[in-house]
Amino acid sequence: ELNAKYEYRLTPLSELNYLSSLNKDVLSFNKNAIVLQIDGPLFFASVENLMDIYVNSSIDSALIIDMEKITSMDLSGAFALDDIVKDAQSKSIDVYVINIANKVKEKLDRVNSLASLNKNHYL
Repeated sequence: ELNAKYEYRLTPLSELNYLSSLNKDVLSFNKNAIVLQIDGPLFFASVENLMDIYVNSSIDSALIIDMEKITSMDLSGAFALDDIVKDAQSKSIDVYVINIANKVKEKLDRVNSLASLNKNHYL
């Protein structure tokens, strides 16, 4: 897994071309919402990169975490996601999770990661 390819990027919601396939609630977000797209594994060797991208961003209204392309995740990845969510919430930024696979959600639930999100914040 250390050689696995991963990419994390922040994209303004207004620039995504797959908006029509998303839940209607996502479409109603402020156009200043930012989507954190996670492509590949989320594990100890890549967490620092993810955190750097988040910390150096200028998110001010809403953060949407798109988890569709997560291929695997370890505890470090789960806790990093939890840290991002809690930090954003402490800044009064609304956080939503989209496209989460059941196996990823179960793993997060087992370690109580993302517990600060309401059920209606999973779209």
